[in-house]
Amino acid sequence: MIVFNHSGHIGDVLYSLNFAREFAAANGESRFCMNLQKGVPQAFQPDHPCGGLLLDDAACEFIRPLLEFQPYIVKVTVSNTPPEGSIDLSQFRNLPLYHSAGEGRYYYYSLTSLPLPKNFVTPILTAPHDARSEGKILICRTMRYRNPLVNYKNLKGLADRMLFVGLPKEHDDFCQAEFPVAYQPVGDALELAGLLNSAKLVIGNQSGLFAIAEQLKVPRCLESCQLMRQGDAVVYGCPVVLPFGGRCRILIQPPKMEDMM
Repeated sequence: MIVFNHSGHIGDVLYSLNFAREFAAANGESRFCMNLQKGVPQAFQPDHPCGGLLLDDAACEFIRPLLEFQPYIVKVTVSNTPPEGSIDLSQFRNLPLYHSAGEGRYYYYSLTSLPLPKNFVTPILTAPHDARSEGKILICRTMRYRNPLVNYKNLKGLADRMLFVGLPKEHDDFCQAEFPVAYQPVGDALELAGLLNSAKLVIGNQSGLFAIAEQLKVPRCLESCQLMRQGDAVVYGCPVVLPFGGRCRILIQPPKMEDMM
């Protein structure tokens, strides 16, 4: 049984699944195991929810139920070191690639010389149905990767049909900067995926949440920024993954209400 190891952010883990599934299939395996390596330090995104780590305990436990729900993943483990004999997907960070923009799912294919297909159009994630988000527009706007040219004030007339998912401080920030919307807390990524999977539309900037929406291929809009912070510097980058498949679009200016109907 093939065992993959990943120590990256939640979005990185989810975007590695295309490669992992195709690599396993090329080696005669329809299923594989995934290990989440916690505690690896990172210094390039000090405002990340995991703080100075790529994956902390809370992030591992948040994403684990969603990974375990996937029929092609046999088992998900968490450890401080890669399991012996595992394939370390995080090695893409050591490749001479520009990791701040482009199509991040391609990075993993540089880890092998196998001519694997690159299908980013069909869903790689499955999720249950959640009636709470039926007909709703789900909003998530994190503190990172924002486009300063984008605001959501044009959508105020749809506020009663919106649910905000994300951290409480992100919800408070959205309500103060844009307009009040209802907040929907979630316990883990599987519950979140069910909400995203059942919503009419998902709007968000680049985050682990949008990675779930992207890999589910639900109707979605990505707020795309062209600049990002690295320490005290501002550099070109983002998005690191482009929406492919299903109904999707990129926002680089304020959305209009008629576009959301």
